[in-house]
Amino acid sequence: MFIKESYLNYQNKALSCEEIDWRQIDDYELLHLACHMKKAGKKEELRKLLLNFEWMSTKMV
Repeated sequence: MFIKESYLNYQNKALSCEEIDWRQIDDYELLHLACHMKKAGKKEELRKLLLNFEWMSTKMV
């Protein structure tokens, strides 16, 4: 599966969730990112993601 550069940068903490253009992330990543973060124990990052309006609005489209 191809993972976009912005997603990889986020995973490597080069970008915060506020800096990512969520429209560039594919459906799988939008649907499963929160679950992966929870399983990885990234509670603070997950909290920031869930409070991010851009991520939520893109996910709902």
